[in-house]
Amino acid sequence: MTIGFYRNAKRGLAFLCAVLMLVCYFGSIAVADNEPGYYLVGSMNGWAVNADYKLTQNTGATVTEYMITLDLAENAEFKVVWSKDGADRTTWYPDGDNYKVTETCNYTVYFRPDYNGGSD
Repeated sequence: MTIGFYRNAKRGLAFLCAVLMLVCYFGSIAVADNEPGYYLVGSMNGWAVNADYKLTQNTGATVTEYMITLDLAENAEFKVVWSKDGADRTTWYPDGDNYKVTETCNYTVYFRPDYNGGSD
């Protein structure tokens, strides 16, 4: 009776370890594999594409516009980047110098990929 208990406990422990390994494996893929889109990258996130910094489409705008609201510290620098798979950063906006924050505050960053000033 005792031998059967230990044998089943070992099988249960092996199964639990396998499940935990799968959860860890697939969990790490989900974090690293962001959706295609525009992201804010900069000194606040190590210049890395991160789902927490993905811009969302502003459906209230009259032109194609994306936005994100977040806290930024004084002297933070950033750009908007297009990422097709959450890893490759294929297009950077602006082309030249980074945007630089002048004071610590909560900001809403608006981005129009077509460079359209719009009427709003």
